[in-house]
Amino acid sequence: MIPGKLRMAQAILELLEPELYGRPALLAQTYCNGREQGFAIIEIAPQSHRMVAFAQNCNSDEIVVYAGTRDDFRENGNIPTDECKPFYFQAGAYTEVITFIRDYLTEEPITAASGLLALTKLRQRSSESDKPTSGQ
Repeated sequence: MIPGKLRMAQAILELLEPELYGRPALLAQTYCNGREQGFAIIEIAPQSHRMVAFAQNCNSDEIVVYAGTRDDFRENGNIPTDECKPFYFQAGAYTEVITFIRDYLTEEPITAASGLLALTKLRQRSSESDKPTSGQ
């Protein structure tokens, strides 16, 4: 039995699998920052540093996605730093979450130096469609 707060993240991971299948440079692992439990996907290719972590928000039913480079995460390697801004999606907005994660992980290789530019582009696209919204 999967605990309630983890079910949403598990569903996203299962729906993402066919979207990202065949990309050998991706690693999925569990994510826990103390109050949120979910999954992180890390691009382990030497020329790229992309990483996302996603979970059900600890204070609501929203889905929260943290996207950045490996430098934007700490601890076990998947806890977002304060500089890693979250993106929030409505509960059940799996299509939007999957599209956001897929787009982030499948764009041109992102290095630590170019990661900010790629995230800026994603945030601009997100704000134009009002989904997702940038966090706090």
